[in-house]
Amino acid sequence: MAIALKPTTAKEYSWLTRNARARQQRTMAEFAEQEIRIPDEPGLPRYRIDSQPSIRHWFEAVDSGRYERHWGTGCTQSGKTLSCVVIPAMYHLFEIGETVIVGLPSMEMAGDKWREDFEPAIRASRYRD
Repeated sequence: MAIALKPTTAKEYSWLTRNARARQQRTMAEFAEQEIRIPDEPGLPRYRIDSQPSIRHWFEAVDSGRYERHWGTGCTQSGKTLSCVVIPAMYHLFEIGETVIVGLPSMEMAGDKWREDFEPAIRASRYRD
């Protein structure tokens, strides 16, 4: 037996059923290439995983879901902080919607990391507001 709804109720119900689906969640690699801009480069170019040969393997391992913990290591100026700390934090904040805590040895170091790494990356993204 069908229930007759008032027009306003039917309109609201229709909106609810159209929008009740869960949003498709991107992988961290997809998020990185679609959302991250390089704040230190003129014109804010998009982040590219292939810019460093080892980074693709990092994102494949993280996105595989096979590991509970992730560690990143690499040579100087290889993009470790952006790829292994900033992007994962931004992914969990903005794509998944989780609270993120980044632990550092001192508040002075935390302030430096915020000013030098996190804030520029967030300001260069569409999540700046």
